[in-house]
Amino acid sequence: HWYRGKFADAKAALQQAHKHALTSDHRIQKAAVVTAMGLVAHRQGDLDAARGHYVEALQLGEKAGDDSRVLTALQNLGVVLHEQGSFVEALDTYEESLELALALDQTGRILQISQNLGNLWRYLGVLDKARQTIQPGIEIARNSSNHYMEGILLTVLGEIAADEESWLEAEELLK
Repeated sequence: HWYRGKFADAKAALQQAHKHALTSDHRIQKAAVVTAMGLVAHRQGDLDAARGHYVEALQLGEKAGDDSRVLTALQNLGVVLHEQGSFVEALDTYEESLELALALDQTGRILQISQNLGNLWRYLGVLDKARQTIQPGIEIARNSSNHYMEGILLTVLGEIAADEESWLEAEELLK
């Protein structure tokens, strides 16, 4: 429901699922429900509630030993921290999620997190770190034939070049 903008329906369904999950012993199910609650709050712009849900989902995923759930929670938490302006925490969370995505060989997640982390470094004006984050992502995108993410990461790299006033490189990358 939430991805269609039907937030009231989504909240009602998730609250029911949450009640059920609380009475069960399925940590992964609990983490999934709490993650979904975070997504609804995030989509509605309630960043504090989303952050709380993602932290809870992270804890539940860790207790369950579910690395995929932990990765999802970390990635979502990084985005919320970034949006809240908690840049140091966002950097740490993105770094941790990127390390886990690499360990789990989650190519799509690696590319998404590389983009988020590179964009944040760029925003903070740390262009060398931004470039160091984006360039490996481009190679991973190429090696996995993910042309969409390759294009996005090349665009970020072009923007970094423009920030550095490397106009020829920027022009080449942004073609």
